Order: sequence, then structure tokens, then C-alpha cells
Amino acid sequence: MRLLNKNSLINLALFITSVLIVTLFLEFLLRGLDYAKIEDIYSMQSTFWEYDKLLGWRNKKNSQARYIGPKPFPIEFSNEISINSLGLRGDEIQQLSNDGYRVLFLGDSQVAAFEVAYENTFAKLLENLLPSKLERPVQVINAGVRGYGTDQSFLYYASKGHKLKPHLVVMFHTNNDPEDNTTLHRMKRPFGKSAVRFEEGGEYEVIHTPVPQYELCSAYVLNEQYAVIRVDSNWNRFFCRLRTTLLEHSVLFSFVSLSIQKSGLALWLNSLTRPSGESLRRATESLTFRQKHTGRIIRAMADMAAQNNSKFLFVVKKQDLPQIDNRLTSDVDTFVRENPTRDMHWKNDFHHNDYGHQVVADSLLQPVAEILKTLE
Repeated sequence: MRLLNKNSLINLALFITSVLIVTLFLEFLLRGLDYAKIEDIYSMQSTFWEYDKLLGWRNKKNSQARYIGPKPFPIEFSNEISINSLGLRGDEIQQLSNDGYRVLFLGDSQVAAFEVAYENTFAKLLENLLPSKLERPVQVINAGVRGYGTDQSFLYYASKGHKLKPHLVVMFHTNNDPEDNTTLHRMKRPFGKSAVRFEEGGEYEVIHTPVPQYELCSAYVLNEQYAVIRVDSNWNRFFCRLRTTLLEHSVLFSFVSLSIQKSGLALWLNSLTRPSGESLRRATESLTFRQKHTGRIIRAMADMAAQNNSKFLFVVKKQDLPQIDNRLTSDVDTFVRENPTRDMHWKNDFHHNDYGHQVVADSLLQPVAEILKTLE
């Protein structure tokens, strides 16, 4: 029996050694053939981020880089991105003429739109279309930041955005916003975020600020009592560390990942580093909390815009309306977009392509113009 155990250990050691030798050989072979690591091919989600003690992260001011994606699929977009001195995508903001209007767009990556050239974003397209509609100058400011929830957009407007004195504030909702609004840290992100806690009377306070440093492979959410709950598992942490320390830094594993991406296995591997939907639902107790919390944020944003003598427009897709408690937003000026068609998105990415941005701009032209006309 002892001899058998000894032989088994020797065989196991030989097997592991053989696998390591073959793996190292293939790694160096692929490097010699000029294959690259995933991190050298694609842009990271946080390419333009820097720490912000209130918001969690913000765009780096006066930064410029190329945004390439979608990871880990065949490259569909590669755009030069410029961030101005205010940390916003686009050109420097010029002084507004006396007869001009200023529109401020808030939102996440759908507004920031790194997947298309700046000239083709729906914000810039609207800036080109509105002057002829209104017969006066119009500035459209793109304050979208990748990864932002509604709460971060609200806090940005409350702390900085209102100082731009927009005539109209447009909040662009996407379907992951309710989850983002109850998330303090998402696994694999370099930064966490603060949150907004509401009282029954509508008063609010910002909690978990200054935003603390979170372990990269961890996930934290808020429950209905605004208590912090950790929702990642040992399994999540293991695969997160495996990916961040090995898979994304290895040419061999990058080659394998790119080779199998069409099989759906890449999506399955991504799911291993995310807490399950069930664990998130248990942590927040019910979808109702997210609906109510998101509705309260929108309500607070609309009220703050009014206090700053600005109009407010909430933009949401028809399919996403159930995500929001409409009892809290029934009197908020809302534009309901038609659900997007498949040809409005990239093949392997859910963000809008050039055509999608044109469709969004065309759909928003009339409601935005009508609101601005009320100011005449």
C-alpha cells in the first residue's frame, strides 16, 4: 500500500511537471510568433478612470488614448478618445452665447460611447441637429462615465454638473442601472463607489464616503436597510484571482480564450467571477428595493434640476420601465424610447454602433427641442 501511494505521488508529480513544461513551451512559442496577451490587445473598462472620493471614479482630466474592443471578441471598434479639462468626453466647453441653450447628458457607457467616434455619438449628433430646429445655438455636453449608476450621475450633477448651468438635464437610463445603484463594489473593478440613502420623506445622505479601497476580487452590495453585504463566494474569488493573475497575462491563455470565444465558453468563464443573481437578490431582499431606490434617485435629480432652474428629461427604453417604481416618477418628464433592434448594436457588444447612435439622436431630437422651446 505504501509503495502504491509512493508510486501514485511520483506519477502525479511527473504529470504536473509535464503539463508545466508543455505550458511554458507553448507560452514562449506563441510569444516568439508575436501573439499578444488580452491586456495588450484590448482596452480595459477602467482605461480612463481615476479615484474620486465621492463618486468612486471619474474620467482622468486632459487624457487621451485609443479604446479598442470588444474583449475578447474580434475587434469591431478602435477609437481615439479625448477627455477635456473638466473630465468629460469631447472638446473644451466654450462660453455660451446669450441666445444659446446648453444641454447636459448624464449616464453611463451608453452616453460616454467610447465604441464610436465622438462625432458619431448621439450627443454630438444632437448638437448638430438642434440649432436648425430651434434657430439658435445649442451646446450638448457629454457627462457620461463608463460604469456609472444613476446614483453616481446624480452625485456628479449635485457636486459639479449643476455649475455648468444647463438649461436642460437629460438622464439616460440603461438596464443595469438599478443593480449599479445598490452595488458598492463589483468584482475585478479597481474602484468601489459610495451610495445614496433615502429617508421616507425624500431626504437623502451620501454614505460610504470617502470611498474605501476594496479588494479587487470582492463584491459588496446594499440591502434594504442600507447595510453592506458581501456577496462573492470562494468560487468567485478563486476564478477572479486566476484570471487577473494568470489568464489575462498569459499569451497562451489569451490565444485559447480568443480561439473559443464563439463557443460561448468565454461568457461562461465571465460568469464564474460574478456573484449569482440569486445571491444578489437575497442580499437586496427584493427587486422592489432596486425599483424604489432608482425611482427615488431620479425623483431627487429632477427636483435638484428644478431648484437650479433647469428642465429635466428622463430617457428610458420601453422594456426597462418595470425596473423603476413609477409612483415616484409619475410627474417627471419622461421620454420612453422604443426597444432597440439588433442592427443598432455591435455584433459582440451591447453598446450602440454608428447607426444606433443616429437612431437615438433622431428619436431624441423632437422631445429635447420641445422642452427647449418652452424656455423661449
